[in-house]
Amino acid sequence: MRRLLLLTLAVVAGLSLAGCPGFFGTNYLKALDPVSSPKATDYQGADGLAKLKTDLGSPAVVDQLVQSGEVGKIKDDLKTEYLNKPISPDPTVKAEQQDAAVLYADLSLKTTPAADTINNITALLQNSGSGIDTDKPLDVVKQILPDDVKKDKAAFAEMISGFVDANSAYEKLGQSITDSTDAPQGVDMNDVAEKAFVSVFVAAAQEAAVSASGGNQDAANDLLFSALVDQDPTAMEQLGSGMQAVSMQDSLDGVSGILGASDLSKLLPTSSGQGA
Repeated sequence: MRRLLLLTLAVVAGLSLAGCPGFFGTNYLKALDPVSSPKATDYQGADGLAKLKTDLGSPAVVDQLVQSGEVGKIKDDLKTEYLNKPISPDPTVKAEQQDAAVLYADLSLKTTPAADTINNITALLQNSGSGIDTDKPLDVVKQILPDDVKKDKAAFAEMISGFVDANSAYEKLGQSITDSTDAPQGVDMNDVAEKAFVSVFVAAAQEAAVSASGGNQDAANDLLFSALVDQDPTAMEQLGSGMQAVSMQDSLDGVSGILGASDLSKLLPTSSGQGA
């Protein structure tokens, strides 16, 4: 009798569920499917920019992006569609180009160890007092290096690459801003300016290292690591010599539109030259 009762209840439960639309379709079973990995095609077009902005705000999705191997393709698409084109006179298109530049930079920073420097950047700027000596970019870079990066040459090289890529996007954004009214809407320009400011310094240091290394990128990364992390006197001298060929004023001019649209401009001197 007990077995008959249990069998009857099981049949009734099954019939009840069978009457629920979608139970055997997707409503419950689909919830068990793994989350699909992000794809470059997810971020194409204006809707894609909006999705990328949302996804970059989620550390979990950023991790998925890194694991997906799609970051390079996403960046290539952003360059092809927005960054490699002249700044458009059309306000709508220009706004999309500005958004794409901000997102490209964030993507470059957040998917590399450069992301670990963000808190250090904020602390550096908050403690800068009367201003930052833009004639000593290497000192600025040394102050933002995270401890983990100092222990790992590969992570260090990725960090440098992230900042250099971000700097190229910030230069494009800077070109599009002639005054504060040109700044992209709905964007924290102080946050953008902080990242752009430090990206300029890292890119300048990398340019000096490449120059001092005869154009060899791997040798340049080794030189930077030896000078900034190991504090090797010979490497520091080499890098200092390379810095003589780098104009920090020209570098800062490339993002002057961004800095001018933020509160960061008050930390900058009225002029700058070259130096280590």
